[in-house]
Amino acid sequence: MTLRAPEFAYVTGGSSSVVHRQAIARGGFGEVHEVRIQACVPLTVALRCPHATGTRPSSPKCLLTVSKIFARKLLDVRGLRREVIRTEEEAIKKVCGKGGHRNVITVLWLGDISGTEFYGIDMELCGLNLELFIHRKTYPTPSESVPFYFKDGQPPLREQQVWNVMKQLADGVKYIHSLKVVHRDLKPANSKFRLGLATDETVLYSRKDSCWKLADFGFASEGNSSTLRRSNDVRGTTGYRAPELLANGNATFNNKADIWSLGCILFELSVGRRPFFHDYATAAYGTANDDMIVELDDSFSCECKRTLASTIISMLKSCPKSRPSAIQLLKDFNRYIKDTKNAQKQSPAIDNVERTGPMRLNSSLQARGTFLF
Repeated sequence: MTLRAPEFAYVTGGSSSVVHRQAIARGGFGEVHEVRIQACVPLTVALRCPHATGTRPSSPKCLLTVSKIFARKLLDVRGLRREVIRTEEEAIKKVCGKGGHRNVITVLWLGDISGTEFYGIDMELCGLNLELFIHRKTYPTPSESVPFYFKDGQPPLREQQVWNVMKQLADGVKYIHSLKVVHRDLKPANSKFRLGLATDETVLYSRKDSCWKLADFGFASEGNSSTLRRSNDVRGTTGYRAPELLANGNATFNNKADIWSLGCILFELSVGRRPFFHDYATAAYGTANDDMIVELDDSFSCECKRTLASTIISMLKSCPKSRPSAIQLLKDFNRYIKDTKNAQKQSPAIDNVERTGPMRLNSSLQARGTFLF
């Protein structure tokens, strides 16, 4: 498949060429490519080019060589209804528009790619997805510049990582909910794709901004916490979608569906596995009216175990009205982060862990380019 860049859409004028393009993920309706573009442009144009780097050659024409690296999501329009593409396009323009949010993916360009059957979405290239972060067993190399999750560390290391990740996700969800947008497909990743990137991944780590970001708004819909919306299709991903989304042809939902998905993510971060492996388990739990059983290991303090269990249970309430809002969760996660830091300062036992345990290892790893959060 031969694709051209959109004439280096981030600058006007000059000549451009794709110097590197590699498919890094494939899905049912498209691919994700890592794209590197290099262009020679007039200096006055280059100064208006966002997110670009380059060097000025000794040329009387005053040209600057500008390079850009980004991810391009390619959707095959032959296999998708235009309505589906238009829905994602509208959500992106609303959520990822001017200003945006630190915890929402930055979209650089979108539109039909001339001369092809593909619709393109160009966005910042991220380092890894949340699923790889949760389940990775080997340390990342310094060149990757991505965080590593210490699942076997002693308190308070792991709980600090959990609360920091969840705080960033809640901040992103709070933002999209403030715009009356419901994501409907929050999940760490789709594990059948390779290399940690997929066409429908929704939580990605940005190396540029050193934070977690929400992405993929293909299933997004208008909605808030007070008005129920009807869905004719079962949207979302098995194991992460809320029980109210499972009533095929008669499903109603509001933005509390995203809180359920965040609860599933928090469970997976804390326990190391999904709370539900298929929709039958989700539906059974939704009708049982029993609280989730949350079994946590000793990498969490006793107090944190209680807090994690109660938070997960509140987020996975069968009744959407009983789930907390993203605003409340963000306040809670910020408080838990503060409490964990205070406990670390006040507890001699934790201070000793910091001097002799995982925290000493952390300093070594950070020196090698391995980050915690």
